Amino acid sequence: MNLPWVPSAAETGVPVVLLLHELSDYEGNWSILPALPLLSAIYGESASWFLFIEEETTAILRVLLKVLKRYPVQEEWFLGQRLHDNKPSIVHHYAFSEDPTSFGYPDPAAGWALSAPLYQRCV
Repeated sequence: MNLPWVPSAAETGVPVVLLLHELSDYEGNWSILPALPLLSAIYGESASWFLFIEEETTAILRVLLKVLKRYPVQEEWFLGQRLHDNKPSIVHHYAFSEDPTSFGYPDPAAGWALSAPLYQRCV
């Protein structure tokens, strides 16, 4: 299960934590893509960052916030650990079958963050 973490716009910086499977009755909400438009509609105007972590992911909030402050929120940023397939995989884009290592995707267990401008472009 992926857990999106959306920092609130409030001055306290208290994050809003959402569980993807609780956003709707749609069983596909274990995946991030179906939830993007809904998250955008609810938090698109107020969030600076969208973080996606798994339930086993450990995050130290003050350290995470310190890291995020180093990146200008008005720019497009993707922060996370890149994975790639060594062999072609239809799951991760078979279009890169000639060079599967050229297609990177985020490691959900490590967690990953999208700045609001990049998130809006992805929706």
